[in-house]
Amino acid sequence: MGAFMSNAAPIRLDTPEGVELLAAHGSRVEVSISDDLREHSDCPEIRLESVFAEAKPYLSLAFVHRVDLDAPHTSATPASVVKYSARRHSAIDAECIKLGTAQYYRDYPGDATGIRDPDEARYVESLRSSLAEWNPDALDNGWLRHVIDGSVAYQGDGSWFFCASTCPRTQRERAALENEFEADCMTDLGHPAGFAQELASAFAQMAPAPPAALGEWLHRLQEHALRTQTNFERVVHVCHGPVVYTNDHERHIKHLPVQHRASAFAFVKHPRFARQREYRFTVSTIGKPAQDELLVRNTQPLKDRSTIVP
Repeated sequence: MGAFMSNAAPIRLDTPEGVELLAAHGSRVEVSISDDLREHSDCPEIRLESVFAEAKPYLSLAFVHRVDLDAPHTSATPASVVKYSARRHSAIDAECIKLGTAQYYRDYPGDATGIRDPDEARYVESLRSSLAEWNPDALDNGWLRHVIDGSVAYQGDGSWFFCASTCPRTQRERAALENEFEADCMTDLGHPAGFAQELASAFAQMAPAPPAALGEWLHRLQEHALRTQTNFERVVHVCHGPVVYTNDHERHIKHLPVQHRASAFAFVKHPRFARQREYRFTVSTIGKPAQDELLVRNTQPLKDRSTIVP
């Protein structure tokens, strides 16, 4: 679960000696990404960007993943991303930052057309297409292949979202988005990789822990392994990347390895939202979010990397 090199000898971070080393190095240590870990965690569109461990206040392991579903057509990671908000909610000095699940955005009340999305992190494919992948023998059945009809809906509900945008290209674009989001402030959050790390750290420091339900057998297995095979108290995953706007969700998701699809759902939206040029961060822990809105303490490192754009 991660090791720190001391005098050329690797020391496990989830041991008393490892915790002492973490504390001696400022409570956080970057963990090298082994070839084996990368082989099991990466695909061309979703890459493990960094791993780090923290000792205080809870021994935690954080993984930061870069998502680019339109690779290789997209440009490099932007130098910074921005958040439109009311001034009192700016990351400069707000006490908390708010995240929401996909369901939060599906059910968003009122006429906030730029925020509410009934299809958030959700896509529908034909039953025939689904069977072709999961049960192709059904399509070989002489009479059944002529009567198959219907659709299958897939959705990703395993994370909380923090929504930002790439920097506006013009003042007119900025004004339009501030109007759409009822914002009077635009805050520069700095380089997204750094923001993703500090967001993971803020989750790791939460007291009590982010509320998550362990209803699925895989979640219970992961939780059991964390408690019995390591001394880590928390594991946090953050994915970040630009949103792809398309009517063909399946084209960007279906070809991905199965284990990556749930992470990808959050980064595909309908073209009607394309003007927002959204850059999204998703955060997950072990289990499924147990509430749709989550307030996370705005830590000093998050504040320090933020700047209000005049």
